[in-house]
Amino acid sequence: MKQQNIEQQKQSNAKRMMLWFLFVSIIMMFAGLTSAYVMRASKTDWVKIGLPQAFYYSTIIILLSSATLMLAKKELLKNNQKKQRLWLAITLVLGLIFVYFQLLGFQTLHEQHHYAFGAQSQVASSMLFIISWGHLLHVFVAIIVLITLYVNSIKNKYTASSFLGFELGYEFWHFLDLLWLFLFLFLYFYS
Repeated sequence: MKQQNIEQQKQSNAKRMMLWFLFVSIIMMFAGLTSAYVMRASKTDWVKIGLPQAFYYSTIIILLSSATLMLAKKELLKNNQKKQRLWLAITLVLGLIFVYFQLLGFQTLHEQHHYAFGAQSQVASSMLFIISWGHLLHVFVAIIVLITLYVNSIKNKYTASSFLGFELGYEFWHFLDLLWLFLFLFLYFYS
């Protein structure tokens, strides 16, 4: 029994370490992108682009999704599976609404003649698209993680004493929430 607990702890530590390596690599990617943005924004030909209103709404939505995921974890720790699934489902819906508002923001930028690539694109609009698309790509992955958490919850794979998979998904979602908040504020103050 003691050997089994040691093995479980080793696996848990390895999975957490892998998640932290992912976080570090994502941070490095966005540090490079935002650094390039800052350097390029200092040039005289830089065109300032205001953020679309939809990005403001998506920021509120993703922050709400963090709160609902915290409520899901709180219910999981009480072994209240029904409420935990409810809050998890709400988090998933909010994640999808976040994606909707991001896409709406991209459409608004396009309607304002800000293009990601091509002859009519500007460096500022290309950088804005690349940074926000980069985040959105990670959100798509996180939505798959939320779906997996929900399915596993239906299968009763998580309990108050055994919820590593839930915890890893929880940390990934919150990381992306904080990352978007940083990116939003960064783009707001530099746009």
